[in-house]
Amino acid sequence: MVRRAIIIVLVLCSAAFSYEGLDHFTYFGTTAESYTVAWGPGQGAEKYEIRLYHHEQKAYVDQGTTAALEYTIQLPRSGHYTVQVRSLAQGKDPSAWAESTDSTNALVDGKPRSWWLYGHVAPPGLLGMPF
Repeated sequence: MVRRAIIIVLVLCSAAFSYEGLDHFTYFGTTAESYTVAWGPGQGAEKYEIRLYHHEQKAYVDQGTTAALEYTIQLPRSGHYTVQVRSLAQGKDPSAWAESTDSTNALVDGKPRSWWLYGHVAPPGLLGMPF
């Protein structure tokens, strides 16, 4: 009898909430840690624009531009983030955004695999301290 009540509760919950199954490799850390992302050169690129997509707030967090093929970021607040990069060249339209959750553009341990970052707020006293 208890088992049936649990099954009914789960069925009701699944009908009330939508669930999207994602198979991204998740890197876990805190807002005090730094993360370095890297990419290959874009054809004719002079610099690269980087932004984060915060999934819980459905908002972009601009990270600026760089001429280098890597960039170090810190997560501004807790949540799941996708890293996005595109190439820029003077007199040309920007390239499409390459996203870390697209396995055709992303690598984990040298193999094609989508990934994202999950950060939680660092405990007091650890902000800005390397681990």
